[in-house]
Amino acid sequence: AALLTYTAFAKRGKLAVVAPDCGGYMGNAPDKLPDVIGAEVIYLPGDRETLLPDAEGSIEVIRAEKPDLVVLGGSYMLFPHPVRELSEAVHEYGGLLAYDGSHVLGLIAGGVFQDPLREGADILFASTHKTFPGPQGGLILTNSEELYRKLFENTFHKIADNIHFNKIAALAVCLEEMLRYGRRYAGKIVENAHELAKNLDALGVPVKARERGFTKSHQTILDVPDREARIELRDRLERCGIISDADLRLGVAEVTRKGMGKREMATVAKLIKRALDDEDSREVRRSVRRLVRRFRKPRFC
Repeated sequence: AALLTYTAFAKRGKLAVVAPDCGGYMGNAPDKLPDVIGAEVIYLPGDRETLLPDAEGSIEVIRAEKPDLVVLGGSYMLFPHPVRELSEAVHEYGGLLAYDGSHVLGLIAGGVFQDPLREGADILFASTHKTFPGPQGGLILTNSEELYRKLFENTFHKIADNIHFNKIAALAVCLEEMLRYGRRYAGKIVENAHELAKNLDALGVPVKARERGFTKSHQTILDVPDREARIELRDRLERCGIISDADLRLGVAEVTRKGMGKREMATVAKLIKRALDDEDSREVRRSVRRLVRRFRKPRFC
């Protein structure tokens, strides 16, 4: 979805994105997707603690550089991005603003995060398999017939070819689930993420964006500046049966889908603390298994 959007609207042009060290998607680095379409990458200034673009600084960059396409959203998202403010600056000169909702599409669909298209984004592209609990794939949304036609012209025999009807059927089921249960599901995700962060903080585990309330998304991110230390802690967590990435990003969408709530988030925080304190991994893993066995059946479906 990202490559199709970039091909249609930023090929051999200027592409302004959130920098990876401020939460942006690593695929937007100059030698990744932009290299495929010959685009010049411009990084928007941001805050490494809250992982938010700096609205005023970004507007200055946008007005000076006039990028063909500005992309908000990213891989590390704790809070809504300043879509309305930046879209006004982009539209002044006829540029376009896209929103990468890959990680937060389920929260958007549930109405608990932000509403990019109504806030001024021209395009919303996203994954269908993260907080939006569908089959692996992507989608692109726009309210503009003109932009839709340009996207369509760049799809078949360029970015995509065959139609996978099995995925369409699975996606239809997920869409129906979101229509019925999406607000409650998404609300529980955000509640659980905040509860996990709050409990980790109370146990002395450093968590990003403490002064801003930790998170308003599905993610809780541990605040460990040194990369080698983060990797060592990630491996320690994995030995205990707790999965994180190399930046110690913890997502609660799946455990929420299985029915865990605020009480379980307090338990998960204690398990993480035990793992980080280098308790015997076999003992922690046994505790993890005992917890997980109680939550087998998917909810909100």
